[in-house]
Amino acid sequence: MSEEKLCPECGKPLGSNPECEKCRKFKKFEKVVGKGPEEIKKEDAEQTVKEFEKWEQGRGKNAPADLFEKVRLLYNMVKDYINGEYTRVPWRTIAMVIFALLYVINPFDLIPDFIPGVGWIDDAAVVGLVIYAISEDLEDYKRWKELKQLED
Repeated sequence: MSEEKLCPECGKPLGSNPECEKCRKFKKFEKVVGKGPEEIKKEDAEQTVKEFEKWEQGRGKNAPADLFEKVRLLYNMVKDYINGEYTRVPWRTIAMVIFALLYVINPFDLIPDFIPGVGWIDDAAVVGLVIYAISEDLEDYKRWKELKQLED
C-alpha cells in the first residue's frame, strides 16, 4: 500500500487543499502532465511561461548552470512560439517542452531538488530526454534565433 504524500505547506494530502498555494500548484501540474500532447492548450503554455519566470527568480537560482541553460532555451522556444515569433515547430514539440518545463519548475519531483548532489538528477534526466526527442526542432529553433540576432 503506497503512502499518500502530504503537502509540506498545509499538511493535508497533496493537491487537496484549494486554499494552499502549493496544493493548487500541484493540482495544475498534475492536470497538465496527465494530458497527452494533443490535449495541451495554448493557455497551458502561457501559464507555464508565467510559472517559469517565477521559478527562475526563486528556486531556479539553485539549479546547476548546465541544466539552467538548457531549461532557459526550452523556455525561450515556448515563449517565442506563444508570442507568434517562431511558429515553425509542431505543437507536439511545444507540448513536450511544456511537460519538461513543468517538471523542472514544480517542487514535487521524484527526487526533491533540495537534496544536495542528487536533487536535480531527475530534472536533468527529463530535460535530457525531451531535448533528445525534439533535437531536430531544437536545432532549427537555435538557427532561427541566431539569424534573428544577426538581423537585429
